[in-house]
Amino acid sequence: MGAQQETSFVNTFIAPNRRERYLFMLPDTKRRQRLLKQLYHCKDIDPEVMVEPQTNISIIEELKSMGAPDSCYVISTDATHDGNELPLETVFNEYVSGNAMLIACIPGKLGCNVDEYGYRTILRRS
Repeated sequence: MGAQQETSFVNTFIAPNRRERYLFMLPDTKRRQRLLKQLYHCKDIDPEVMVEPQTNISIIEELKSMGAPDSCYVISTDATHDGNELPLETVFNEYVSGNAMLIACIPGKLGCNVDEYGYRTILRRS
């Protein structure tokens, strides 16, 4: 399931000119670690899918209002979360400052990017 989720995430939310690199690096342990370090200053998200979250509700509530299920797949610099399907609330409640995450909520449609400072961007493809 993990490889399928990652491929879907990359093909949906990563800029077209960077997709091949992600798909090449994610499956290999050593290359994956190098790629995960790039999440700290990730500039590879396709700008067409980026949506600023509302400030008057929590990110969890907003993602759920867009159809996010209770669990999501996580690509993260935090080894305890990386490559796992986790409850959405756990992902955000256990977020440790200094880590970065790509979160797949609905394959091919909805996700989230969290940088090392905790800044969140919703990723949505119509």
